[in-house]
Amino acid sequence: MLKIDALRSVPYLRCPTSRPVSGALRIVTDDTTRKPADPSKSQSKQALQSPHDRLFRATFSDAKQAAGLLAPLIPQALAEQIDWSSLALESGSYVDETLRWKHADLLFSASCNGRPALLYLLVEHQSSHDRFMALRLLTYMARILEHHVRQHPGTSHLPPVIPMVVSNGPGSWSPATDMHALFDLPPEGEASQSQEPVRAALLPHLPSFRYLVDDLSAASEESIQRRALSEQATLTLLALRHIRNLSVFVDALARWSPLLRQLDRRALEQLLTYILETGDDPPEALADVLRSHVTAESSEVAMSTAERLRQEGRQEGQLEGEARGRQNALRDSLLLLLREQFKQEVPGPAQARIAAASADELSQWLTRVLSAPTISDVFAEND
Repeated sequence: MLKIDALRSVPYLRCPTSRPVSGALRIVTDDTTRKPADPSKSQSKQALQSPHDRLFRATFSDAKQAAGLLAPLIPQALAEQIDWSSLALESGSYVDETLRWKHADLLFSASCNGRPALLYLLVEHQSSHDRFMALRLLTYMARILEHHVRQHPGTSHLPPVIPMVVSNGPGSWSPATDMHALFDLPPEGEASQSQEPVRAALLPHLPSFRYLVDDLSAASEESIQRRALSEQATLTLLALRHIRNLSVFVDALARWSPLLRQLDRRALEQLLTYILETGDDPPEALADVLRSHVTAESSEVAMSTAERLRQEGRQEGQLEGEARGRQNALRDSLLLLLREQFKQEVPGPAQARIAAASADELSQWLTRVLSAPTISDVFAEND
């Protein structure tokens, strides 16, 4: 059997020896002994966000900016019942973690005719439209309401949720905006005499709602600039719309110069960060057009933003390299322990699994080495 001294020599493993060891030895890896980072303070949360998400949130997390976007999108009869001065951003995201590179969301609360209401805004920036967007929204709305019940355990009613989508996807929005349209039912008005009773009997038992869409791809620059929005909000929508069609922003910045002159430094940095992350313009070209059409200071902001992004890129590369180094050390440790424990070469299929495994999987397998009767049993729970 493997000895304690052998374990001490394995990289990234620690054996507690301050007290007697009895029974199966507990192997503790660096990854499992560290306290998980607060997601709100970690870089991993930002890594999950796309540049589109970060720009949109930077602008429209502000309730005043959001009101200018939402109020015209909502039917007038309903918008007139909402007290827009009560609009407030709610914390949290309800999007599936694996989809956060494609979707971003914001949830607002407001008073609607004296009663609480929730306004849910989903931002879609993927390369193709989701034809089941209504179903996805239904899932997110259910999460919102479940969260509301947990936060208000004594409540007897649920607040209405108004779902909206802002899309900068390719082409005009085509998915059905009515949940009923996703079900395999005879089309309304076209059902035969024998089918209509079935349709009528089914409809009351099916989820039903309609979401609103702000289709940026179908909007012109001129129509976006005519909206009653702040300069920052207008430029955010223009940039999101522009990147779908063109990856070069130099000419656009010249056209947008009257709006750019009104931005404060922070808003300008946010916009230029987005342009530098998503566009193909060299920083020097952006700086030149800003110097010519906006201000000398804005040109300096472009260059300082580009340098900041370079520094962040180097730091991220260093962190990724360190993570890869830790993962390689875990692989080497696992292979060494398997050979020492079972006195044989590790079979090819097991080596392939180890080579493709994540750090979490490697850590899990490491903890099983001393208690598993065979090499196959080390991996058994993952089969």
